[in-house]
Amino acid sequence: MLIKNKLFLFAALNAIIQQIILAASTWNIAMAGGSVGEGDFQSAKTQILLFFGLATVAYVTSSIGEIFLVKSQNQIWHKYTLDTIHKFCSDLRLSSESNRKSVSQWIASEALSTIHTAAPFYLSLISTVLNIVLTTAVFFFSLGFLVGCVVGAALIASLLLVGLAKPKIERFANEAQSNKLSTLLHIDTLIVNGHFGTSAMAKSQSSSFSSKASELYQSTERYNNLEQIIACTPIILSVLSVSFFVYFLKESSLIELGILVALLPRTLQLFGNIHSLSSYLSNLFLMNRKIQNLHNFIPNLESQNLEQQVNRSAITITNKSSFEEITIDDLTKLVTSRQPAKGRILIAGENGSGKSSLLKMLKMLNESSVLLTPGAKFNGDLLNLSTGQLQIKELKSLLASPEKIILLDEWDANLDTKNRQACSAIIDQISAAHLVVEVRHTPH
Repeated sequence: MLIKNKLFLFAALNAIIQQIILAASTWNIAMAGGSVGEGDFQSAKTQILLFFGLATVAYVTSSIGEIFLVKSQNQIWHKYTLDTIHKFCSDLRLSSESNRKSVSQWIASEALSTIHTAAPFYLSLISTVLNIVLTTAVFFFSLGFLVGCVVGAALIASLLLVGLAKPKIERFANEAQSNKLSTLLHIDTLIVNGHFGTSAMAKSQSSSFSSKASELYQSTERYNNLEQIIACTPIILSVLSVSFFVYFLKESSLIELGILVALLPRTLQLFGNIHSLSSYLSNLFLMNRKIQNLHNFIPNLESQNLEQQVNRSAITITNKSSFEEITIDDLTKLVTSRQPAKGRILIAGENGSGKSSLLKMLKMLNESSVLLTPGAKFNGDLLNLSTGQLQIKELKSLLASPEKIILLDEWDANLDTKNRQACSAIIDQISAAHLVVEVRHTPH
């Protein structure tokens, strides 16, 4: 997902260039410290000037990379949103109300936050690893083998701790992501009960929401506690080792002491990066799992078996022009015909007989057809419009539709007699040029 985006790759390249320049500036300041220890004023001054010059270039490079990063985040989320909705909408077996809400919540919350967190996370990880490796190389060549080994041992300790904790990290990551989505899905129900329910109903939903939120907090806190233990251990080992090195340093080692004093700010930065690396490595499993979950979201949605949901013996289909009853197979032939007939066909049956599922099956047989359902509006839920006005607007938009098959699922739900008659008149106009297959909320 990320590596396929050119702007993200440009941002990563900038991060690599920046760390190489910073390593060069670290070498300059180390050499300046050594020159001070030797009493070479001119050399020290030259190295300091080079240090400031390279540091400036490094930070300018960082700013350029940040521009690429933000652009890449926007592009990646935009593409993921369109791809996910396309996959979801291409399979009507997934078109349940709960799935639609989950997809909407997922894209707006989890996908958006994951992508806008993952892109800078991976760049920071690249920068941190390079900073540690290159700074360690500077320490190795300027201060010798011992200090290089100290830093290397800290890195190995960090990797070992993260490796041992990997199963728990992945488990906490899955729990946190799953609990987050579950908690977010309870918010709408919490609002509905607060607005329209009794105080007891609102209290009950509030308790249910708090229970879900508590599970989310516990999973995130467990992960954070484990992360901080992993992050602190290598730092403690590194500081103790370097402290021993300084304690046993001989008085004659003025050059090494000068280099070490010059590198003290970089030493603190290095320890900070080792601490960050431990967090990054533990978060790496979390982030990889989140990215994997983004890819697997649609395949893991609950899929309906539309064919099994249709009770053929409980459904009647009537051609409203001839008042003749036809079979589901006859209706299928009409919908899949290259030149479909015109007129209105009514699907009737008891609740639960599979009328809506049949419409979805017909939609899948003819992708160029249009399916209007109570839960989905093509023009959105426009403000200041009544249910009847909104339904009239939806139906009028179909008058100019180039598609020849119009599928209407309970278009008269929640309409009074006046609006029902107005909508039926519009459907008559539509059926003059299209084949309209309708399921009615009230049998007519």
